Amino acid sequence: MAISREREYFADKEAVAICNEPNGLINALKKLETYSAMHPLIGDYSNQATANLFIVNPFKKSIITNLFSTHPPLNERIKRLESY
Repeated sequence: MAISREREYFADKEAVAICNEPNGLINALKKLETYSAMHPLIGDYSNQATANLFIVNPFKKSIITNLFSTHPPLNERIKRLESY
């Protein structure tokens, strides 16, 4: 999982290098985070086994879900993007 998270950070850095505009990616990540917080998956569509397929965990946040997440937390990705 740690390798997967580091690759995600590397992909963000390369995207900024290619586009030379980190604000677009930062705004997109913020929108994903806001939408997933407002509309968590529940009911028939909620299957924790598929959480790693999403960029943002669509389920309710908890310490356990963050621990086993394959993607890094969005706030950390945004913080790193702002430093580029």
